[in-house]
Amino acid sequence: MKKIITLVFPLFFGLQVFAQSAYQDAFELAGLYRRNGNSFKPLTRTDAADTTLLDLGRFLDILYRHYDTIWGPTPAPTANNIISSYNENPFFEKYQLPVGVNDVASETALKMAAESAITNKSALGALGTASPGISVAVLADGVAKFLVKRTKEELTVAFFEEFREVLASNDELEILFPGTRMILLGIGDQIYNFNAYIDSMREAFISDLKRLHNNLDELLTNNKVEVLKEDTPVNYISALFKATEMLAGKASLKEIITYLGRDAAFQNFNSTTEPQAITKVKSAMRLLYLISESVEGDGFDDRLWVAPVQFRKMLKDRLVLDFYLGLVYEKTKNTSFGSLKVADTFSTQNADEFLTTLNAFIELGEDLHGVTQRIHTGEYQQNDSLLYYEYFDYTQVALDLIKTTGKFVAVVSQKDSVLQQKLEEVTFVLGRISSITLDVRRKHYSNAIVHAGLLVNELILPEKDFSCPLLRYGAFMAAISESRNSNDVAAVMEAFALPRGSSYIKKHYPFNLSIGSYVGFNAGVETLSKLDSKDKTGLNAGMGAPIGVAFSWGGKSDAGHSPGSYTYYLSVVDIGAFTAFRFTNNDAVNDLPSLNFSNLFAPGAAFIYGLPKFPGSVGLFMQRGPSLRKVTSAGYEFDETNGWRFGIMASVDIPLFNMFTKGKKSGCSYSPE
Repeated sequence: MKKIITLVFPLFFGLQVFAQSAYQDAFELAGLYRRNGNSFKPLTRTDAADTTLLDLGRFLDILYRHYDTIWGPTPAPTANNIISSYNENPFFEKYQLPVGVNDVASETALKMAAESAITNKSALGALGTASPGISVAVLADGVAKFLVKRTKEELTVAFFEEFREVLASNDELEILFPGTRMILLGIGDQIYNFNAYIDSMREAFISDLKRLHNNLDELLTNNKVEVLKEDTPVNYISALFKATEMLAGKASLKEIITYLGRDAAFQNFNSTTEPQAITKVKSAMRLLYLISESVEGDGFDDRLWVAPVQFRKMLKDRLVLDFYLGLVYEKTKNTSFGSLKVADTFSTQNADEFLTTLNAFIELGEDLHGVTQRIHTGEYQQNDSLLYYEYFDYTQVALDLIKTTGKFVAVVSQKDSVLQQKLEEVTFVLGRISSITLDVRRKHYSNAIVHAGLLVNELILPEKDFSCPLLRYGAFMAAISESRNSNDVAAVMEAFALPRGSSYIKKHYPFNLSIGSYVGFNAGVETLSKLDSKDKTGLNAGMGAPIGVAFSWGGKSDAGHSPGSYTYYLSVVDIGAFTAFRFTNNDAVNDLPSLNFSNLFAPGAAFIYGLPKFPGSVGLFMQRGPSLRKVTSAGYEFDETNGWRFGIMASVDIPLFNMFTKGKKSGCSYSPE
């Protein structure tokens, strides 16, 4: 008979839908308790009437629904085993459950409950998809406008050649940008004629960027490249990608929580080599799923969970509240975090803290409901910008709901910094992937690339790091894809293809050779050889703007401090007089008289220290001053008695052109050992 009763429970439970969540079942139990004289014992009387047997069936059905038959080593779900388990439940023990129940009475009661079941179904709305943006035609003369000078053309060819070589040699970028790789490798030695292929390249760029979410998933879970950190299993990352696909594919957040907490492959995979942090993450997501299930809404008003007003109603009824907590305890008690189970730490002592966290969860659920309702209004459906921001808000609230996992774990288990850090990683990864999806739909490809770079930095092994070429070339692809006209294309090509100087490079790379200027003030002693001995030497101060060659050595960052740089500088000319004039007369006349090179010739040398975190520099210098001393709107002032100057300088470092940088590859940052 016990075997029959064991089978009866799951059979009739599938037919019974009086209430599906702990919240609703708690009210049902409270009604049964009060209806039978504030006791459950009358339900098991041998001479019970049909109405009492019906109540017994409902009572047993509710207890069964929250009896853990999955996660822990619990006895078979017979009526007496279930009642025995609830008698040990700290939230039920004071309400004196029956000691046991007759098997025949149990079977009869369950049949009666099943026959009186009422089936309710409701359809929940889901998110739509963002409407595509307006396509942008790329005009062929965009490149022509850019290639005004032959030097720019050569530099652009060099950039594309470098891009092609990186794609050919980098397995990770091959997976991320397969279409782009095929186009560039197909062009081959015709790369010099890239302007003829720009339209095809742009189409390949857009195609790869549209599939960035899928390509990232393939890359991070690809067994051939194996880029993930050791504590980040493939099935764990696959589950997070799947969750974001569900979010984009009209699944509700409740379904996503159910997937992560129950149905995902990593939840049903156990291995002795599994990182302990991942095992705890599985338990944490399972806990969130069980709690989410316990406050599930009835579906009549499209709410995923009960409304705050319904939750407060339960808080005001001590009987209902105790039953609810007891049902949650029973369902979650075998969820373990290391050596501890929920049953070891969750009790009446921390119930209030649990309810506070649950209240925050309910309030966030209400916020999510509000955002969902707005998304489905006509105003938002007809306005692409409004709709995008609502999707963004939806994602943020959804992530906040998932973040409550850590708070629930902290209540029902011991504090675990490793687990909390891993749970933060879960929301970080979900946030980045969701942002990539939203940005791609809005054709904000540059933002999507930035999020992809952040995601890669978080998850991959340091020795496999490819975030630098991803950001450099991905940003280029995104900028070309977002271009709206030929001028945009020309600007993008110039920005990425032409090498730009930067004082940052001098400080963060081992060695840099560049042409540049140091614009600022200098003061010191000047010797004029053509004057009498008593007038030869005098003090001199003014603005300088020498242009010359800089040999720079960068420092190393330590203890979070930014490095400086050390530069030997050889100047050729000095246009300080012009610079001083333009600082005070920026809109003055442009038709000044012509000059000879000899008027600006100012050979010299300097030793300069580049200040950390700022393009400012200080140094010692020697220079043969230029004959041009001052520029005014009326003309020039010369001093042919120019001589040598020696002194100190304080200036802003303005590199004009980088000639060579040691440690710099493919436009990527150098990390000193």
